[in-house]
Amino acid sequence: MKPLSGMLNDKVWQIRKEAAEALGEIGDRQAVNPLIKVLKDANWQVRYEAVEALAGLEDRRAVNPLADALKDQNWQIRKEAAEALGQIQDARAISALISALKDVIWQVRKEAAEALGEIEDPRALRPLSLALKDKNPHVRKEAAQAIGEIRR
Repeated sequence: MKPLSGMLNDKVWQIRKEAAEALGEIGDRQAVNPLIKVLKDANWQVRYEAVEALAGLEDRRAVNPLADALKDQNWQIRKEAAEALGQIQDARAISALISALKDVIWQVRKEAAEALGEIEDPRALRPLSLALKDKNPHVRKEAAQAIGEIRR
């Protein structure tokens, strides 16, 4: 575990990416803090693998850093961060996910709606109701499903 965590600091981004992926596959929660640090990596592919790994670990320590990742300049990372937050299902992510319902990329908005449905917090009902008018049908569908999950 420790040798892999150390590889997250390698000068070569491909090594950092593979180390993050391997840590996620191992599933050891000791990797949570090192992976959280990698969410600030200069390379988007390394950050992406860190988000994926944290999603699989489903550890609540990652909630706030993943909520911050919803503001990443790369839309794929924002999308994966929303998905990860849905897997973790922690209400601390609600406000960040509600903000993500306004993302310029529809895939991010869709994942945010889905995550809000998985968390099932009534505070998301109004923003999800507004998302029912989204210009993208996938977002509208996910918002409707999320409302159904929350109201059950």
